[in-house]
Amino acid sequence: MKLSRAISYTALSVLIIYAVAVLLGAPLLRHLSHKRLFARRLLFGGIFGAWLGAFFIPLDWDRWWQVICSVLRRDISEVIIIFYNGILNTVMYAATSTYLSQLIDLPKLKGIIFAEFDADKGPVIRIQVPTFLFDAKRFDTFSNAVIPKPELFHRLIKVNHVENSDGKVYKVMGHPVGIESDSYARGRYIFNVCFVADKSSQVDCMYEPMVQKCAAYLTQMEKDTRFLSQSQDKLADLLLNIFEGLNEHGECKIPVTDQTTIYLKLCPSFHGIEPPKVEPYMVPMFTQVPPPNTPNHIPKMDVLSQKICPKVDGVRCIKEIAMIVEIDTDLVMRCVRNLHFYGCLTLIPLFMYANTYVATEQLHDFYMNPGLIETGMTMKDWCERMCPRQYNVDERRTVQFGICHGFVRKLCIYPVSLKKGDPRRIAKLCDGTRSLEDLAVIFAVSPVKLLEAVRSDGNFVFISK
Repeated sequence: MKLSRAISYTALSVLIIYAVAVLLGAPLLRHLSHKRLFARRLLFGGIFGAWLGAFFIPLDWDRWWQVICSVLRRDISEVIIIFYNGILNTVMYAATSTYLSQLIDLPKLKGIIFAEFDADKGPVIRIQVPTFLFDAKRFDTFSNAVIPKPELFHRLIKVNHVENSDGKVYKVMGHPVGIESDSYARGRYIFNVCFVADKSSQVDCMYEPMVQKCAAYLTQMEKDTRFLSQSQDKLADLLLNIFEGLNEHGECKIPVTDQTTIYLKLCPSFHGIEPPKVEPYMVPMFTQVPPPNTPNHIPKMDVLSQKICPKVDGVRCIKEIAMIVEIDTDLVMRCVRNLHFYGCLTLIPLFMYANTYVATEQLHDFYMNPGLIETGMTMKDWCERMCPRQYNVDERRTVQFGICHGFVRKLCIYPVSLKKGDPRRIAKLCDGTRSLEDLAVIFAVSPVKLLEAVRSDGNFVFISK
């Protein structure tokens, strides 16, 4: 009798909780592996709920309230089990299904192709996974976009209409790469890894960053170990693992060598907006609270992020972080750009008292009070006039807050040489297209020192915009 009642209540709780989970966004009939996880959690929740409803049975029964509990124990314990199961499993299952529910409408990849330039045959497809999609005749119709001229190397190229031999139409996204070396035939190795999606897809732009990142991984492996030109038997399995990981889970983590592990993860919030260009003198600042630099977050990151994230404090620029962790600045910039893409941090200009800041249209109080900040006034002049510290105001954090929320922006200084025919390198570079920070990177000096040197020269004018 008791066993049948327990089974009936458990079945009832499963139906109720399953319905609630679906209402909260969990898929109805997909992701069976997660359904099994749901069932296991329901089982453990039932066991714990049963203990919670019966733990007072062996206590001393000389108390009046225990006598009442002995009468109501059976019904109360059953209610506790159902109630606890509902709370525990609904919360846990909904949490594990959040990311997957975001990927329900994501267009699945139809395939991945690897093409390269053969010294004798020209552009050819070497690998197609998971199935054969394009024959040589069909590939010839769009091979110029997959293996293009050198001017289009290292750029995202998308062909929106590629018809297969069976009449199906696809989109092909690639990021062609050319590696210069005398060891290759014709002095250059050209390859392209292309993702293939259905033509009707509207949000296939989510795969664009994955194409670029995958090309970057393969480029580095080719430079280090000739992985592409000499180990293409391993490449087919690697591309198949990437295909299955992105289609089934929206992410993949694939160890390739002892030094290289490929990390790819789709971002459902990406809608074709390119992350901003990252410069060495930009300052990364976390936007999440708490920031992902705690001991709980660090072990889950890749090796590069593990070294960089603890040094991100909203004050150090990318170049300073690269010097502290002793990693090449370009690698740090790529890592920061990736973290920015996933919304972990934002980028703000380097704070200097020589900078000039102006209000944007989003803060009309700045226009209503002209004495608060004026165009052309440096941060040093503003601090001397307003004395923010006496009001317990940190000017650095105030400016950072304003830039992050868009009601303050920094004016960039562009030096322009007035002396025509000046043979000096600095004069040739100061043509109005390079900011002071860009010139500081080229000459490896502080922007403040460079500004002082250029101003003292007397042959330059400055454009602020």
